[in-house]
Parts: sequence; C-alpha cells; structure tokens
Amino acid sequence: MNHYLIGKEDEQTMYQTLISGKLYAAVDAIAPQLPYHNMEHMVDVAQMCRHYVLREGLTNTDAMVLESAALLHDAIYIPGRKDNEEESVKIAEQTLTTFGYDPKTIDSISNLIMATKLPTSPKDIGEAIICDSDIDNLGREDFWEKAERVRLEAKIEKNQWYGTLLPKFLSGVKYYTKSAQEHRAKNVAEYLERLIKNDYQRYLWTVQ
Repeated sequence: MNHYLIGKEDEQTMYQTLISGKLYAAVDAIAPQLPYHNMEHMVDVAQMCRHYVLREGLTNTDAMVLESAALLHDAIYIPGRKDNEEESVKIAEQTLTTFGYDPKTIDSISNLIMATKLPTSPKDIGEAIICDSDIDNLGREDFWEKAERVRLEAKIEKNQWYGTLLPKFLSGVKYYTKSAQEHRAKNVAEYLERLIKNDYQRYLWTVQ
C-alpha cells in the first residue's frame, strides 16, 4: 500500500514529469552553483531516496513523491541563511504547479522539504527517508570529498573544520531508517573517531 495516497491521474502526471526529465531540467536551471549544494547533491539525494524506499518496503509512487522533494529540497541555498528550506518550498510549489502536480501532493512534498531543516525530527517514514538521504554521504566512501566541499563552501579554515566543527556535527548525526542505521551509522562513527584522533590529513590529499 502506498504511504502517499495519490490518484491515478496525478500519479501519471508525476511519472511523466520525472521520466521525461522535465523536472530535472527545470531544477538544473535554477540549482545553486556551490561546491556542495548544487544539482549533483540534489540528484544524489533523489537517488538515495529511491534506494531507501526500496529497502524500507515502500512503493514506486512513494519513491516518485520523495524523488520530487529531493530534487527541490535545496533549490534555494545561501550559506548562513536560516530560511533556505522555506524559500525552497516556495520554488517547489511554483515549479510543481506548473507541471500539473496535485495540490495535496505538493503539500506532501513541501512537508518533506521542511523535514530536512536542521535539527531534523521526522514525523513519518517518508520524512525519515529524505532526512537520511540528505546526509547519506556521511556514512559513505566519499565522506572526505564531500566534507571538503562543505568546508570550501562555508569558507572555514581547515584546522577549525576538521579539528572542531565537523567532529561536533558528526557526534550529533542520527539516522532514522533501519537500513541507514545498519549500513551508514557504523561508518560515521569510524570517521568521527579518525577526526578525534586527528587522523585525517592522509585522506585529504586525494580530495580535489
């Protein structure tokens, strides 16, 4: 059974918008051009949403709702700004209305985007999936590359970032889905241990 209850006609509209690449093209035209927050990040989150939908036993309809939200969750991102999610919701509502998404579906997508606002506190499985997908890279092999991109984007001095700020952030990381807890949380703990031990310089020389 679908987590998101959507009519057949609305489901077909969403499917055609995604499978045709129209939503991807629309987002690409407005996506932030930052070292970390950019089109690549939003596509990554969309792909991971589909990954976790499969692992958590949701449906393809649910996957499309989450994919749509992921593609727009950072449509607006200005470093240091406190209302990026709220502004991204405005863009999402305008964009998805243009493509004929149903208002109730847009409301669900808006809620998913707002669920990624820190500190996260997801209310259901869909919000849990997008929250986990948004920080999936913290438990992957590309952790160091993405960490360096965030540092460059925020213009933080290297020792302060790896010595203080990043360890503090990792210590508060929480995954919500069972699959992310099983496959990502252990890696986050290992990266945190390396940072605490000041054992990170040897990983950074490969980061471009």
